[in-house]
Amino acid sequence: LEEAIDAVNKYNADLVIGGVQRVTEEEIDSLTPDKQTTTDIIKVGPDDGRDTLMAHMIGYTNEMFNIKNGYIGDGPVARVVRRSIASESLFSRESMWSDDTIWNTKMLKKCENTVIIDDLWYKYLIFPFSKTRRFRPNCPNEFDFRTKQELDLFKELWPNCMDGIYVRVFNDIFLFCRRHFI
Repeated sequence: LEEAIDAVNKYNADLVIGGVQRVTEEEIDSLTPDKQTTTDIIKVGPDDGRDTLMAHMIGYTNEMFNIKNGYIGDGPVARVVRRSIASESLFSRESMWSDDTIWNTKMLKKCENTVIIDDLWYKYLIFPFSKTRRFRPNCPNEFDFRTKQELDLFKELWPNCMDGIYVRVFNDIFLFCRRHFI
């Protein structure tokens, strides 16, 4: 939080993003924080990389946004967002597949100044029986609903990021098949 607040004050940031690292239950106890001596800062604005950042977050990777010990997630973790923007970017009431992506897509569009801090802020525990990793009989309907919603949203808000959404849909099809048919 201290790094985030410093970035908010120094760069007048609407959004500050830190790194995320995926870990399993077996790895969780052996992990120790590894504080970096120097932290790189990436500044992103509406005319300077915001479309590229959005495409990167949903799967169309760009070297500019690779971070040392993890990745930039598309969910609500490892972020500090200005309250006025967060209150206009609430999660939808339908809690299902990719609700993080929908939230992040709408929220990022409202941010004039985004700062990425190349430091690990969040360790994401991969739990094999979480909502998105277990079989759900309604999964095909959820997938269909969310895919259409994502495509419509990107056509409206992020027309320059359609390559990213196509990569995301392809990855979602793979995940859907893995969870529903295997």
